[in-house]
Amino acid sequence: MSAEDEPQPARYSAEIADADYYKRLIGCQSGCPVHTDSRGYVQAIARGELEKAYLIARAPNPLASICGRICGAPCEANCRRGNIDAPVAIRALKRVVCEQYGPESGVHAREELPKWIVSQEPTTENVDREDIRQFKDQLKARLANPASDSRTIGIIGSGPAGLAAAHDLAILGFPSVVYEREPVAGGMLAVGIPEYRLPRSLISSEIDVIRALGVKFETGVQIGKDISIDELMSRHEKVIVAIGAKIPRPLPIPGGNAKGVLGGIDFLRDVALGETTGIGNRVLVIGGGNVAYDAARTAVRRVYIERDVTPQARKLAGIGAEIHLACLESLDQMLADQVEILEGEEEGVIRHNGIGPAEVLTDENGHVKAVKFLRVVSLWDENGRFSPQYDTGDETIIECDTVLVCIGQSVDWSFLKGVDGLDFDERGNLKNDPATGRTSHDDIFLAGDAAYGPRLAIDAIASGKRIARVVATKMGAQIPLETQTSCDHEPIADYYRREGFERLARQESPAQDVTERVGAMHVQVERTFSEDDAHEQAMRCLSCNVNTVFDSSRCVLCGGCVDVCPEDCLKIIPITKLERNEEIDTLIRELGDEAGETSVILKDEDRCIRCALCAERCPNDAITMELFSFQENYQ
Repeated sequence: MSAEDEPQPARYSAEIADADYYKRLIGCQSGCPVHTDSRGYVQAIARGELEKAYLIARAPNPLASICGRICGAPCEANCRRGNIDAPVAIRALKRVVCEQYGPESGVHAREELPKWIVSQEPTTENVDREDIRQFKDQLKARLANPASDSRTIGIIGSGPAGLAAAHDLAILGFPSVVYEREPVAGGMLAVGIPEYRLPRSLISSEIDVIRALGVKFETGVQIGKDISIDELMSRHEKVIVAIGAKIPRPLPIPGGNAKGVLGGIDFLRDVALGETTGIGNRVLVIGGGNVAYDAARTAVRRVYIERDVTPQARKLAGIGAEIHLACLESLDQMLADQVEILEGEEEGVIRHNGIGPAEVLTDENGHVKAVKFLRVVSLWDENGRFSPQYDTGDETIIECDTVLVCIGQSVDWSFLKGVDGLDFDERGNLKNDPATGRTSHDDIFLAGDAAYGPRLAIDAIASGKRIARVVATKMGAQIPLETQTSCDHEPIADYYRREGFERLARQESPAQDVTERVGAMHVQVERTFSEDDAHEQAMRCLSCNVNTVFDSSRCVLCGGCVDVCPEDCLKIIPITKLERNEEIDTLIRELGDEAGETSVILKDEDRCIRCALCAERCPNDAITMELFSFQENYQ
């Protein structure tokens, strides 16, 4: 056997831990667009410190209560517990503390503002973090003296991006006026998200706090129609365009513009504003995302509400309502959240996967009577581009009298087309730098969907906050635009984990009984965890900010830590078995002749549950449990 044929020793990839490494381990915080310390408030809930948990959640996020209901939860997608069984229910835990201490928590000392705003002296446990102390000081100061600069910023759109921009501009001392074309403030939060998911009173409570900071709102005002863009720009020093993607994408097939074919977003708006939708008993929703399910589940409720028939009485009343949902994707490819799919099925939504619309069939009056679908053979071409292919011999006909199209939305730029100095791209979208919101016009900035297309609400909030700082600097504010990361490591004297925490299963938020919830639009489907359940769910957190730190000068390589680890996440190997990279090469060079006799301890971070058994077992106290924390601050 030649040397080339001899089996090679196993190689292990490794990374030498530094501050960036430890920061990335806290996936919930690094994955949040506004860098909310999710781990911090989850662990505060586990300790029973609910008010502190709320303040941690609220400090970086002016719409924390709204996010506690409808956030897409990228924190959960990045939660390391998900690599073991299921992520921590971070969003549901946020809702628990928001309901107790947020703007929606009830009437307090003045104007229904939360307890932590109107209280005279904050309690000690609430100010042991600098981010909380700074947030409370800034907010209280601005509430006492609302921003009153004679120069103002005009904000077009009162969705999450516009609200976040207005909030942070006010905190920075710059008043703004928010213009909303709908009769109510809140943008897509108020007219695009069904009330059974997001109560209108909660939206109003969040906006009331922003009003109290000195922000003015003008609703029912469409820029370009009620007020020209030129007039708006003459009123304000700068303009932030924070309009959402509200134009539904049309159905590009024969009959796609037939009577009874409606945009799903338009339908949701009509329902939100109490307008008659005129949908029939047989509704077909085309699309497989969350908006499609919002439309389908709203249609379930609307059919009964418009006919004043409860679900229990529908059979007796002879109403054979059918709500269908058809999409290109298979069940496991669908973009909708799993809970939306499951709850939709409970409510009677009939799902059809793997079919694509080919033609809308109409009656003699040009009204939709059915849609013909073809079976999907594949969704992607050989280059990974979206390119659906169909089996023309495999047809499905779904009869219906209303079609709700939910296959995407775009931004209406018509009101800006005549402004000199604005550049649009080949698709008709306004060119900008999404990181700063800057356009080719010195006084016009973009935020949220207008800047980069449809994303999560929390992305829009992050965009609004970021653009607020950019605009403030243009107004003369001497503030930094880049964040600095501050990190800290400190040993934990009495580290403790509840016995059996690693076996606690994820519990989904309780849901209202289906027969109760589908008969009214306002009945909340998702209910809140009890405090006991919240405490237990918070205990599932793996404490990714706690690290096992090894002191090589004390370690004798006895292997006790490896033997005791219940997750088999530790391994001792010769350094020569590591895959080589620049870091490892540098280390080996520094070791010199000693490298051949040096061993290293490898740790699989995905498997480690921070139980501390390794630290307890170590005979030389070479392993300590240390708390790592980081904050993204403007400095």
